[in-house]
Amino acid sequence: LLRTTHTHVLGPGDTLLLYTDGLIETPSAPIDEGQRRLAAEAALCRRRSLPDLLRVLQGLSDHRDDTAMLAFRVDEEEDPADEED
Repeated sequence: LLRTTHTHVLGPGDTLLLYTDGLIETPSAPIDEGQRRLAAEAALCRRRSLPDLLRVLQGLSDHRDDTAMLAFRVDEEEDPADEED
């Protein structure tokens, strides 16, 4: 079993979504198609709250396999001009 490690810096407003194959894998379509479908839908929903995003993405599953998702969003940076002393 080969494991790899990747590093990517997340910026303000970025969302990291971790999911099991049950979300994108179906018996009738290649897994690449499921990944493309997920990426397209996630891009459309990028400004939704995390609970709403997960609810929408859960609808992509064909429910033949268990699905787990975990989402993390980096807080937006606050504008220092908005802070009052």
